[in-house]
Amino acid sequence: MSSRFGSPKALAALNGANVIEHHQNILLKTQINEIIIVLGAFSGAIDPYILDSERI
Repeated sequence: MSSRFGSPKALAALNGANVIEHHQNILLKTQINEIIIVLGAFSGAIDPYILDSERI
């Protein structure tokens, strides 16, 4: 978590969603077969925002 930002940056608001959801939606629109997301620190806070898709 960024001490100046106050929360994990992946959960920052962006265009009506948070950054992690926004990136997943963009990637799901491509022809990429498998999307791997490495959560690292604060995975417990970010994991609920990982979309339910067989490609992720």
